[in-house]
Amino acid sequence: MGYAVDLQKYMGGAAAGGGQPAAPAPPPPGADSAQKTMMAGVGGAPLPPLPPPPPSMGPPPGMGPPGEARTMFAGAAAMPPPASMGPPPGMGPPPGMGGPGDQRTMFAGAPPPGMGPPPSMGPPPGMGPPQGGFGPPPGMGQPQPVIQSPQYLQPQGQAQMPPRPQYLASETASEPWGATLRLCSIVFGVVLLAAVAIPWSFSPLVFSFQALGDLPGAQKVWPILWAAGGVALLIFGLGGGTKTRGLIATIIGAAGLVLPIIIGGFSAGGGAGVGGPGLPFGGGWVAYVMLAGFLLAPAGLLLRSSYGEASIGRLIATVGSAALVVPFVVPSGGGLPIINLFRMLGGGVQNIVQVALMLLLVVAAVLGLVTSWLPSTTSGGTGLWARIIMWWAFLIVVVGLIFHIGEIGGLLKQPVVLCMMLMVLGYPLLVGYGLASFFGKIIEENS
Repeated sequence: MGYAVDLQKYMGGAAAGGGQPAAPAPPPPGADSAQKTMMAGVGGAPLPPLPPPPPSMGPPPGMGPPGEARTMFAGAAAMPPPASMGPPPGMGPPPGMGGPGDQRTMFAGAPPPGMGPPPSMGPPPGMGPPQGGFGPPPGMGQPQPVIQSPQYLQPQGQAQMPPRPQYLASETASEPWGATLRLCSIVFGVVLLAAVAIPWSFSPLVFSFQALGDLPGAQKVWPILWAAGGVALLIFGLGGGTKTRGLIATIIGAAGLVLPIIIGGFSAGGGAGVGGPGLPFGGGWVAYVMLAGFLLAPAGLLLRSSYGEASIGRLIATVGSAALVVPFVVPSGGGLPIINLFRMLGGGVQNIVQVALMLLLVVAAVLGLVTSWLPSTTSGGTGLWARIIMWWAFLIVVVGLIFHIGEIGGLLKQPVVLCMMLMVLGYPLLVGYGLASFFGKIIEENS
């Protein structure tokens, strides 16, 4: 503090040309109490009265008596500013800044009472300083909350939304065969009931309830299956959920495909046996393997087509398609059946068409087996291969009927045979769409 006093004396003496300084002017009333040291903001002791500066070094008009002057760094060193650094003459403190005795430096501590910003610089009405002074912003130095990604942010006041299921009822992937399965259930339900209600023969006139007693024991199963199956298909086709409808359709369709292998085809009372085209090979293991293929391949390929990310569709399609391919590539009778088919292409037109249909089944099964394991972003035509397999047996029957056009008159005498021809198409469709819809609903419920 004595260093500040010596500098004041030195500056005053140098300005007067080395002479004695003039007598100090009497301080204004209350000046002693207003004098502060550079540590006035932190409790410093008052200085003794300072000698006044020469006339050339006096403060500009309006800056108060010399005793009130303060330096720039009143909190660090009491060096006064040079004369050239002072404010221009006539520049006093703005209104509301207090008298000379209340002036403070930049680091002099808290502002004195009554000191505030100029009227033009003040905050808008109602926007006073923040409570608690100008400390760190709220939350500074405290643990900050973790900001979640925008897709996981949940609006305040709302319940947590459940995760979006992969397959929604409003999207195309949900129940893609619901309408088709309903139509198949109703149409083939009527066909099964018609096979029981219409005459089995017009010459002589025979109804099912009359012929039932004359049928062999195992053959009595067919009329019972048609009656019970037709009623069930109509009930669940007109009402009920897709999952239940799919299960009923699968059971009835599978029964229609399995019973011919177990008990044999149905023969109308006294008339010609109705067996359909039969399997392309003899009995034994080949018949059961191809039966598994017709039961599983269409449903698996349909699932793979609409539920590409579901592994159950790939698995069922692989097993079913492989079952249809195996009988053609396993040696039988000293050669491969697929090679024997190509050797049969040199016959007549009927033979060529029938061989072409057999090759169509093999190609559809092979393509279904390959495309089942393509990336889930593409179906690979699996839906098309499934429909070819489901319609294949009916195409065989139609082609055989075309090449035996002379037998149509005999079919008209036995209307039940026409119903059975439609069953050849109905059983694979019921199994394919029914099993696919059943597993499809399970996939949707667990996604």
